[in-house]
Amino acid sequence: MPELPEVETTIRGLNNYLQKGIIEKVNVFRADLRYEIPSDLTQKLKWGTIHSITRRSKYIVVEIDNKNSTFTALIHLGMSGSMQIEKSPTRLNKHDHVEWVIMTSSGRYYLRYNDPRRFGCIVMQQGNAFEVLKSHKLTNKLGPEPLTSDFNSEYLVMKIHNRKSSIKQLIMNQHIVVGVGNIYASEALFLAKVNPHLLGNSITDHQAKLIVVMIKMVLKKAIEKGGTTLRNFVNSEGKPGYFQQELWVYGREGLLCKKCLKVNIEREVIAQRSTFYCPNCQYINKK
Repeated sequence: MPELPEVETTIRGLNNYLQKGIIEKVNVFRADLRYEIPSDLTQKLKWGTIHSITRRSKYIVVEIDNKNSTFTALIHLGMSGSMQIEKSPTRLNKHDHVEWVIMTSSGRYYLRYNDPRRFGCIVMQQGNAFEVLKSHKLTNKLGPEPLTSDFNSEYLVMKIHNRKSSIKQLIMNQHIVVGVGNIYASEALFLAKVNPHLLGNSITDHQAKLIVVMIKMVLKKAIEKGGTTLRNFVNSEGKPGYFQQELWVYGREGLLCKKCLKVNIEREVIAQRSTFYCPNCQYINKK
């Protein structure tokens, strides 16, 4: 699933081409995504100007000014989606469900939403990005962004000190902190030397500080590398991410730990998600 680094990589690519672009046309080839694409999408967005493309959690947030109204589109890439820019009206790829034709000062671009499993969504609401993010049911209860100062060890301790869920589950809980997906949760806990099975109410202040530091570090590094491509993620220019080359534990079950060189990486299922860790580096009683 595209996580925060992959979505951040996508919006940075889109901003390189589409800022202040004018939407000439919206082609909907298949509307039945996770939520049905609104039938008036084309009408409301045609001739609108892209005011901003930002991110909230794993949502791409596009604010569009059209005549006397402002609309905000929330776009989620689901399990395997992507948004790619074509510089000419090339043949559609399989699973291209929506296409925006956008005129900019540097030419016309074709922005295509591709989603093989159709778990993603494109929803639209009247209002600017701030208003929509604050009011929409998909975003109004999300936790803080992990790369901001709002996400710190004091906040994390406050949110988990009485929780009996595993720390892995808790840092993946979007109501506690957004965007820490399965890959990055496993990697951050490994670097913090915290066993993923530890319960939230057993995490020490010192461990909480390490967890926060490592979450921020892992996410920043993943963004620098363009995200992680394990199966089919590509950025807005159709290129894969390269962070998978730097993974310490994720996907390395049965392979020797690259840090301690003593034991093999193990995989267990926690809350229905594969979790990878080193039983030596993340020994359950180690503080």
